[in-house]
Amino acid sequence: MSRTKDTHRRIEAEIVQEKAAALGRAGERLEAALLIQREAIGLRRHRAVEATYPEPPRRS
Repeated sequence: MSRTKDTHRRIEAEIVQEKAAALGRAGERLEAALLIQREAIGLRRHRAVEATYPEPPRRS
């Protein structure tokens, strides 16, 4: 593989990793916001919500 193609491949891999990290951070913020919203409307027990909307399995 040429040096240019290898460099391009590494940069694209880094971009993909950064996008995944940003998406993870956004998910964490959303989870915190949903918890606050549930408590604001009086939901103290989250099991019913978690049963209806289960956390998806992690990809490996």
